[in-house]
Order: sequence, then structure tokens, then C-alpha cells
Amino acid sequence: MISVHAANGGIAAGSIGTLNYFAAQKGRVAAAVRPIVPEPHAPALAGRERELGDLTDLLTETGSGGTSVVAIAGAPGIGKSELARSAALRGIATGQTTRGLFVNMQGYDPDPENQVAPEDVYSSLLRALGFPGDDIPATNAEQATVYHQYMDELAHTDESVLLVIDNASTVAQFAPLIPSGLSHRVIVTSRDTFGGVPGMRTLELDVLSADASVLLMTNATTQRDRHDNRLRDDPTSAHELARLCGRLPLALQIVAALIADEPARPLTDLVDELADENTRLSGFDYDVNWSVRAAISLSYRRLPEDLSKLFRLLPLIPGGDVGLRAAAALSGEKEPEVRRKLMRLVRAHLADKQAEERWRMHDLIRIYAAELSRDPDSDAAFQRMILRYMVDFMAAGSWILYGKSDPRLSDPFPSRTAAVSWFGIERPTLVAAVRELSRRPEFHRMAVEFGLPLCTALDKLRYLDDQVTVATLWASTAAHVGDEEAEVLALNHLGGALRRVRRFDEAIDMHERALASYRRRGDRRGEGVAKTNLANVLQDLGRFDEAIQLYQEDLARCEESGDATSAGETLTNLAGVLIKAGQPDEAIAALRQPLELFRRLGNREGYARTTDLIGGALQRKGDMHAAASAHREAATIYLELDNQYARSGAMNNLALALMSLGDAQSAAAIYSEQLEVLEQLDDRHRRGIALNNLGMALTRLGRIVDAIDAHREAAEIFVHYKDVGNEATARLLLGAALRNNRQIDEARTTLHQALSMFETAGSREDADEARQLLKGLE
Repeated sequence: MISVHAANGGIAAGSIGTLNYFAAQKGRVAAAVRPIVPEPHAPALAGRERELGDLTDLLTETGSGGTSVVAIAGAPGIGKSELARSAALRGIATGQTTRGLFVNMQGYDPDPENQVAPEDVYSSLLRALGFPGDDIPATNAEQATVYHQYMDELAHTDESVLLVIDNASTVAQFAPLIPSGLSHRVIVTSRDTFGGVPGMRTLELDVLSADASVLLMTNATTQRDRHDNRLRDDPTSAHELARLCGRLPLALQIVAALIADEPARPLTDLVDELADENTRLSGFDYDVNWSVRAAISLSYRRLPEDLSKLFRLLPLIPGGDVGLRAAAALSGEKEPEVRRKLMRLVRAHLADKQAEERWRMHDLIRIYAAELSRDPDSDAAFQRMILRYMVDFMAAGSWILYGKSDPRLSDPFPSRTAAVSWFGIERPTLVAAVRELSRRPEFHRMAVEFGLPLCTALDKLRYLDDQVTVATLWASTAAHVGDEEAEVLALNHLGGALRRVRRFDEAIDMHERALASYRRRGDRRGEGVAKTNLANVLQDLGRFDEAIQLYQEDLARCEESGDATSAGETLTNLAGVLIKAGQPDEAIAALRQPLELFRRLGNREGYARTTDLIGGALQRKGDMHAAASAHREAATIYLELDNQYARSGAMNNLALALMSLGDAQSAAAIYSEQLEVLEQLDDRHRRGIALNNLGMALTRLGRIVDAIDAHREAAEIFVHYKDVGNEATARLLLGAALRNNRQIDEARTTLHQALSMFETAGSREDADEARQLLKGLE
């Protein structure tokens, strides 16, 4: 035990294994310096192997020419202090440094009197370094001089010191403590990122990986009770707890302690408790001294008013992250000004900078910000932000749906590609915005008006799961406000999206609800729309007779009302299902009337569509030359009309006819041209279909390696869109191509994947083909 004289407010204190020295100047906070020594029962550092290696390298690289200084910066509770301690222990163990010292500067204490100043540390540092206590000067200035001289002496005797300056909030708190002697090393930990410190490197800490998060909790619980296997036995709950903790080490440690406190409590109970965002932070309050909320609060309280206001407003943005334009609308400021503020929050580690000029908060920090008292500007800020998103979306939607800018809008997009890219990035926020608008009664009308254009864009770009979500919200909100017209329109979109994700029973239910609504209101034309949508689902299920019956009922309605144009559209739909049902002659007979109608009306697009369908019927009859001629005529008309989307479909059908004629070379050329068209349209889903067809043509031409590349890319596209049916087809074709290239092991794996998908989908013929190919590999 080492005693320190207590005079003029000083306190004599000390303990074994820790050196505690306190400044004797009245009004100054006590300063403690601890030696860094291994703790026998401390859990191993989890999930920071890469960061520990990076930190060790940084300390080594910059140490050759003078004192090496590395700052570890990160959010509250991210594990900065533990990483610094582990690096010091590694340095001592490997001989990189002789000893390690740790001082907590308490830089984020809300009471300035409790924050440690450098002058409060010199005396304690000298004593911890072994400098004779009787020789330590009385004044801070003299202590600083002696400290730096002594550190120089140690360096010249090849005794290196690693000093961990923990929890510093300003450069002024740590810069005076950095020794100038060669071979010393300094680690500074802070919640802020500092610039302008010569020679200092910075290591930014992020949250742990999911697996490392579970490992941290497991290590902590088994340290309390080595027989507690709940986290190992229930990996699903373990990973969900890690997610709810935001993979933040402090939250993970608290949850581990809660788990260990109740050995009989199922993990699912804790998952349920933490699932509610409104109360989640309270679940991370272990006690008054160990709390996620308290840790974040220390950083928040240091923010100036302009930053604290932006911090409180950011959770208003649905979806988790925000672009610069939306943040500017939210704050009511110009973009350069709000960007500077966002970057100040980043440097305070209360926000993260993402790619594409986007920012986000850690989930727990966002929840904390949302808990704060509402800003008086919150409602107006939310409305400004939503209107910004809606205006930008309408501009993007014009490009996405029509391939051109809307002259009525201020358009931030130079091209369709830019608009599609923006939509892909902002899509989660747009979907979350509809959810938030639907939750707030004062914004219900806006949610209803937003539903149609957003669902249309989601359908066009095949974000089908999101389309289901938005259409569901749209329908329920329209019903709530009593807008039956909007509700039935939403049901049509919802049924169509459910059909595309192969949730056929639900799709039928939506279309039947829409049909009932149209009938109740006496809307005969709407009935026809609903019947057509319902028939589309039925033909996907192979229920061709029922689909044909619905089209015939709608045809009778068209004839009854004298609506020749609608009758023509219905006949083309009827012909499509007749072709699928194996009745090509009946399909051709049905198409004669609309062909003549569209010719007479000068409806060239309708004429091209009908001609293309005739080509499909002729293919079913085996008349490939006539079929190719029809598809070529349709593709030519679509080109003249600049309808590239329809043209790509006609090109696909033409290539299929040419393949049947044995002209794989011409088919491959057409597929390649089709891919160029789809590239211009940014239609990745159709690109996947075209790639599969191209792969088959390339296989015919003996270009097996190119065919493999085409099928592999197609499979990746369908995985992205969660289109299991087309993915299975791509894997079947890929497996066959791999077999032809003698890549037997990969072929077998790929074909087994295809077989499993076909069996799950109930596609018996395709499953049989996969089995036959697998049998050939035996």
C-alpha cells in the first residue's frame, strides 16, 4: 500500500494492484493512473481480432520515428477501452512495450468539475512510472517538465511505455500528455474523431459481427455459470438478441448479465421484452451505473443546440438512413449547412456516414433520440421531409415509367439510370414512409395518394415484396378513410403482386374482393378488370378452363355494352390462355377479330400485340417459319413506336422460333440485341430470362463456357428478385451446361438445388428433367 499525504482537500487512498493518486489542489478532480496487467477472470476479447491486429500494426508503424499515437474512436458502448487494454497487454506480452498505464480522463462527464485535466495527471503518472515521490515538484508546470524529461530518459534506456488515455473529449485533454521520447506509444480513446493532431492515426470502431456478438454474450454468461448453454442451444434467439442489441458491445454485455441473472428464464422471453422499440432502451438499464441510455446521454448532452435539434429530428425519417436532400428538407436548411452538421454528428459518433452521401444512426442511438422530448418543429419538419421525398419520387417515377423527365417538376435526375439508382437506394425509406403515413391519421390521405405511383414503380422494377407491403397499407388506409375507389385499385395491385410472388390463394382472394366491390357499385368495366386479373392467376395455376370462362364472361359484357376496344383486349387475353392450354387453332380464331379491329382503328400497338400472339399460336402449331415472320413484324412495329419494352418481348419470341428452326446463330444475335435493349430499360428481371435463353443458344453453338456464364448470371438475378421458379430453371440449365463442360461436382450440386426448388414448387415435369440429368452423372 502506498500512501499519499492528504492536505488541502487531498485524499489518501490506495489499493493492491491499483495505484490511485489524487491532486491536492482544491476544486480539481481526482486523477487515477492504473497499471495495465492481465486480469485472470476477464472474458476474452470477442470479435475484435482484425481491429486488434490493425491497432498493433499502427502502433508499430508509427513508432520508429518517435512516439506512436493512435486514437480509437467510436460510439458510446462500442468497446474502445477494452480494445485499448487488449492492445496494451499484447504489446507487453510480445515485448513491443515494457509496461502499460491507463488513465480515465472522464471527458464526457456531464459535470465539468469531474473532467480530468492533464495537469491533474502528471504527478500520478510520475509515481506510476516509479519516479521518487519526494522529487516530484509542487507546481503543475514543473511536474509537466519533469514528466517529459523522465519519459525521454526511459526511452533512451530502451524502456518503452504504452499510455492509454481513455475517454478524452478534446485534444486539450490528451495532447499535453503525449511524450516526445522515442519508442513510447499512446492510445487515446474517444467518442469524437479529432482532426489536426500531427502524427496521430485514427482507428474507427464499428459494431461487432452477428457471430461475434453471440460469442461475446456466450463468453460472459458461461463465465458466470459454465453450465449455462442457453445461447448455444437456441441460436435463433441468440442471434435475434444480438440484432436487438444493435451488436453494440455494451448492450450485449448487459443482456448477457440479464441472462445470467435468471438461469431458468427462456431466451424467447427476453427477445419478446426487447422487441418493442418503445421500451427497448429500458431493457438495457441494468442499474443506474450500467446503462446504454446513460452512455448515449453523456454524448448527447455535449452537443450544441443546433446539433441537438438535428439529432432529435433525424429519427423522424422512416427507414433508418437519410440522404442529403431529405435531411436538408427535415432541418429547413441549405444542403451545405446540414451536411456540415451531419458530419459533426459523425465525428461525435452519434451518426454514421454511409456511401452515396447518406447518413444513419445506430438503432439504439436512434431510439434514444426518438425518446427525447419532441422538438416544436417536429410536425413541420416531418411534413417538409415527406413532401421532399414525394416530389423527388414523382420526378424519378416519370423516368422509370415513361423514360423521360416530367417538365412540370424540378428534376434532380439527368437520366433514367440516375432515377432508377436513386429509387433503389431510397426504396426502403419510401416504403417506410408509407407505413408511417398510414400510422398517422392526419396523413392518411397522403398515404392513399402515394400508393398508386409507388406501387406502379415497384411493379415496374419488380420489387415485389415491397409492392405487397405498400399495396396492403394503401388498401387498408383507403378503407379507413372510406375511399372505395382507391381501395379496389389497391386490391388490384396487391393481387397482381401476390400472383408474382406465387402467393396464389391470397391473390385470388384480393381479386375476388375487388370483383365484389365493382359488382356492388355497378361498375361493369371494373368487373372486367377484376375478372382479367383473376383469370391471370387461374392460368398460372393451370386452371385454364376457369380462366377461359372468365374471359368469355367479360367478352359477353363487352359485346353487351358495345365496347369494341375492350372486346379486342379481352380476346387477346383469351387467346393467350388458349395458347397455354394447347388450343392454338382456337387462339388464332379468337385473334382475327382484334387484329382487324386494331388495323381499322389505326391502333398499331394493339395490332403488334395481336400479331405477336398469333406468332405464339403458330409456334404451338409447329409452323415456325410463319411464327418467326409474325414475331419479326411485331418487333418492327414496336421499334417504330419506340416501345422498347414490348419490342424486347417480341424479339425473345422471334429468337425462340429461330431456335426451333435450328438457327441458333441468328437466335444468339437477337438475344444479344435484346440484352442491349434491356440494359437501356434497366430491366434486370427480363435480362435474367434473356440470359437463360441466350445460354441455350450458346450451348447449341458449342460455346459452353459462355453459356455457363449466362446461366450463372441469370440465377444470381433471380435470387435477387426472389423468383424461385425462374431461379430453378436457371440452375437446371446451368447444371446441364456444367455437365457438358465436365464440371461434374458443381453440376451435381447445381442440379440438386434445381430439383429441390422444383419439388417445393410442385413442378413435376421440371423435377423429372432434373432427376434425369442427375442420373446421367452417375
